[in-house]
Amino acid sequence: MNINEINTHLFEKVHKFQGIIEHKQKEVLKDWSFEVRHSTRKPSIIRGHIKGEIGRIDELMNLSRMMYQGGLAKIRSKNTEEDTKYEANGIFIWQASSPPPRYESRMVEDIASFDVKEFTSYHRIANRDGGANRDERLISFALSGPRDFFSPVLWTERHFRKKIETGDACFDPDLPEMMEKKGIEAIETRHFYRPLNIDICNLLNIRVSPEYVSDDGHGFEISDYYPSIIVKTNESPKERSDDEFQSLAIEIVNDILLVSSMVAGCWIDWFSWEFYSSDKHVYHVRSLERDYADEIRHDCGERGKFLEGFLAKAVQALRDRKKEKFDLSIPLGNWITARTEPPEQKFILYFLALEKLKDMYAKNNEKETEKYKYKNGGYYLWSVLEILLNRYDVEWKNLYPSDKAGSSPAFLALRNALIHSAETICDEVLYYETERTRILLTRLIVKLLGCQESDWAKTFLDAEYLSRRPMYSRKK
Repeated sequence: MNINEINTHLFEKVHKFQGIIEHKQKEVLKDWSFEVRHSTRKPSIIRGHIKGEIGRIDELMNLSRMMYQGGLAKIRSKNTEEDTKYEANGIFIWQASSPPPRYESRMVEDIASFDVKEFTSYHRIANRDGGANRDERLISFALSGPRDFFSPVLWTERHFRKKIETGDACFDPDLPEMMEKKGIEAIETRHFYRPLNIDICNLLNIRVSPEYVSDDGHGFEISDYYPSIIVKTNESPKERSDDEFQSLAIEIVNDILLVSSMVAGCWIDWFSWEFYSSDKHVYHVRSLERDYADEIRHDCGERGKFLEGFLAKAVQALRDRKKEKFDLSIPLGNWITARTEPPEQKFILYFLALEKLKDMYAKNNEKETEKYKYKNGGYYLWSVLEILLNRYDVEWKNLYPSDKAGSSPAFLALRNALIHSAETICDEVLYYETERTRILLTRLIVKLLGCQESDWAKTFLDAEYLSRRPMYSRKK
């Protein structure tokens, strides 16, 4: 049964509090009741309602003026000294009640409805009992995207019992070949999951595992799960404050998910995180704007073992590149987004990623690329891109028939035809040139991430196929 068809409010968290709306640093509504709802198991719209007296006309007029002025607002708890407080940013009010005549003063359920970009709740924990892990701090990220991508490593443990004359049984953990012996039968099979451990920062412990949630709908409990990344630190708050730890964890998890999205071929992101310490619990949820696939529908071999090694190596390289002012985030984003776009947009996104890599390389190696600079400050695309490909030993000629490869890839001319002319491009040619551009970009990014094609991007079989396919030829 599809749990979405049972109850639309399943796996939903509701926050109710008294608060204030601020717009352009001015208080618009004071001491009103707010209710904010969002899903706990998947990305969702974060929706809220303002509740109270419709007779408070002056404030409702302020609300109407704020909506007319446009822009996003902010909501915060009225009393920031309490153990629990709330903050909502990026408030867009899309529906509000019209103020009645002044002589009316009646109660209504909803004054206005709004959507929220980010919502955070803070809870102070007092008098928690001590223990071995009382100083441990962790932050857990709830992930969107294909739930089968981070499939944990599974192993099976089988338990056996030996029949004896008294009719009693004793457990024997010996190997399954014992079943061949008379008087022994299997009684139980257990499945165990080992979380994926990602060794990136020696200050943090990072692992990926399923997080289970449950809810009570129509008198029976149902459960579901989402993949999560849990980041722990044993550093004390004096060594690294809570805010510094949260910022570092978010930064590293964003990098992990960017590289993971490339491997999966679709976007994976976090939609909420929870921070725990001995005296504090912070819950943060955000509204994501893009669509996410539920499954990837293809395999990467022994994914658990592969991901642990590949992600650790690639994410560290990604972070090192950023320090060198060679940020791969935009090219990677283009590569991931292009996978779900129509052919022409797909080609343009791949090409823009190559151009971005070319520009960053040229800027970081000005002595080497100065002679290929335009008068307006730009750089000749192929001149610099060829240097970059040679620098990282990235092959492109085997994507084309050996007798037609030429001195530069044909997709360079195809780009000019698509953007600067009204030429109609054959669908077949566009498809194959797009695939050639994708493979070249993949090879380059994998090398820039400190890995080899054999680590993941097995593109030579694709290249052998493409070398026999049609290629773009500029019309005369």
